Amino acid sequence: MAIFAWVLALCYWADLLFPLCLAVYALIRWRGRWRILAAAPLVVAVPAAAAFLHFRHEPSPSIIAILLYVAATLGLCAYSAVVLLLYSKRKPQQA
Repeated sequence: MAIFAWVLALCYWADLLFPLCLAVYALIRWRGRWRILAAAPLVVAVPAAAAFLHFRHEPSPSIIAILLYVAATLGLCAYSAVVLLLYSKRKPQQA
């Protein structure tokens, strides 16, 4: 069970840091459709983090809800990584 707690904590910090930091950075620096694509995880990450904090304080959290949270976190991180990779490989715009 201790390993599961560490995985859950890692997912929480990955969910909290990577997609949100990328979204904030993209909202400030990127232009066009890339801004919208990178900011999309904000719609899922903020409620997921709030739900995690709620589950953390429950005396007996539902294991299904926690597993769904882990899956959502991994999905958000994968989505953000793909958007970042595609953005870095785009052709630069000519002025």
